[in-house]
Amino acid sequence: MSRTSEGRPLGWFTVAAIACEFAATTVHHVHGGIAFDSLGRLYAAAVFAGIFLLTLLSNGPTASRPRRMLATLLAALFWVGLLGLFEGGYNHAWPVWRQLVGSPVADFRPDLLFQTTGVVTFVAALAVAAGLSRDWWSGVTEGRRQDRSTRRVAAAGPD
Repeated sequence: MSRTSEGRPLGWFTVAAIACEFAATTVHHVHGGIAFDSLGRLYAAAVFAGIFLLTLLSNGPTASRPRRMLATLLAALFWVGLLGLFEGGYNHAWPVWRQLVGSPVADFRPDLLFQTTGVVTFVAALAVAAGLSRDWWSGVTEGRRQDRSTRRVAAAGPD
């Protein structure tokens, strides 16, 4: 298992996608908090900033393996799952799609910036998921290269 991407730092693409998702969701929640007089959205933006910093500080080649695994778990469960699929996808992309095809949606807020940044959060989460997949597959192929080189050395035998 150690030859896969388990415990490896997140790749540059994944980190950039997380940063884009963080920016979109921050604008989304701050704007929503101000426009809809919702203090909870402003608090959520502050919590997301803390989780973003935790994700960044847990990542990197000098971070310990458990910290890098924490960054991967946060990327998958929080950035893709909670914020991306639920908040961006279910709460925004799906209702916007339904509005576009003419199906009425209860409690739909027709604020362009609010809905757009919600959908952008979903799209950025898809990019995070693609980055995680890319990171995982690069670890698998790296492990296969290591396996082949180990077999070559073993096949060559002792000098």
